[in-house]
Amino acid sequence: IKLIHRDKWFIQPFQKDNYLATPYRDKITLIQQFFIPSNLFRTLEIKKCLQINADNPHLDHIYLLNERIYTQQELGLNDKQFSRVTQVEIGHRLTYGDVVKFVNTPLPNSDTPTLSGYIVFSNSDIYLDPDTLRNVYYTSLSKTRSWYALLRTEAYYKVLFGPNSYAQDTWIFHTNPFRENSLDPTPLNYYLGKFKEDLSYQNRYL
Repeated sequence: IKLIHRDKWFIQPFQKDNYLATPYRDKITLIQQFFIPSNLFRTLEIKKCLQINADNPHLDHIYLLNERIYTQQELGLNDKQFSRVTQVEIGHRLTYGDVVKFVNTPLPNSDTPTLSGYIVFSNSDIYLDPDTLRNVYYTSLSKTRSWYALLRTEAYYKVLFGPNSYAQDTWIFHTNPFRENSLDPTPLNYYLGKFKEDLSYQNRYL
């Protein structure tokens, strides 16, 4: 991974996870924010990503923390896809702190006090590949206080973006290691999807 430091570039090797011999299977929840851009192509792209995620059999549920509530037609989802999505109006652009606060807050009208399992949150123009998502069961995320910070694969060119350390599109963690000592969302007022905000988050917490 290339890390920017002032006007120089330094090379940092990728850190390899100590994968589990036995998979730890648990719920996988996706958190995103849906919006409708002014650009038609971007709108279609975001809707397509949401449709693919709503069809992903490995995702337990999708929560959209939106600036406003959208209709089923605006989301571009059929009835089955729409049933797997819950919208929550937060009234502003999504931040890392919003995600942490939502995970730490009891869910309304649910038997589960708070979200549990693998938590995935990403930019709106990201979809999760069903064949590779299940690999998360073999990671050490359920055992360690750690997060995965993932770069995207460009769908049109089938190549990894970057690689770099300041433009992650997807983050994954498991709730187990954070139950007794949860993260404080207060200092995480960094926007998802804003260039180099990922680096600001890493400098603050990682």
